[in-house]
Amino acid sequence: MPTTNNRNTNPGGPELTHYLKAARPGSWLILSLTLLIVAMALVWSFLGTMKTTIAVTGIKEGVHFTGYLMPRDSLSLRSGMSVDYKGEKAGVLVSRGTASIDAAEIVASIDNAYYSDQLVLNPYNVDIRIDLDPNICPDGVVTLEIVLAETRPFDFLMN
Repeated sequence: MPTTNNRNTNPGGPELTHYLKAARPGSWLILSLTLLIVAMALVWSFLGTMKTTIAVTGIKEGVHFTGYLMPRDSLSLRSGMSVDYKGEKAGVLVSRGTASIDAAEIVASIDNAYYSDQLVLNPYNVDIRIDLDPNICPDGVVTLEIVLAETRPFDFLMN
C-alpha cells in the first residue's frame, strides 16, 4: 500500500509560520548601486560632453601665447577654435602659421634661455598664436589644449 508524505498534504504544518526570504539585504544594496550607476551614465550621456583636443606648449606673455606644433598636427586647426587651460576655457586660436620653422630658429628667437629649454620642439614646427584671458594662467611656459571637437556621448548612438 502506498504511503503519502504527510508533510505535503498537511497545509497547517509548522512550515507556514517560517518567513520566506526573497533576497538578502546585500543583494538589494548591489541592485541599488547598479541602478544608480546606470542612471548616472544615462544623465551623463545626454548632458555631458567629450572633447577632442590637441596639446600645445608655448610661451604666454600677457594675453598673447605662441606655441609650436608639428605641421601635420596643425592642419586641422582653424581660427576661432576654443582653447582650454586645465579644463577651463582660456581663450581662442588666432592664427596658425603656414610655413615650417626650424627648431634652431625658434630657440635663437627666444630671449629667455629657461623658456627655450622648456619648449618641446620638433625638427620642424608651425607657430600657433592664441589670445588668452590674462587671469586664467600665469606668464611663462604653459601647456594649453586646443579643442578640435566637442561631442555628446548620446550622439554616438544616433549616428
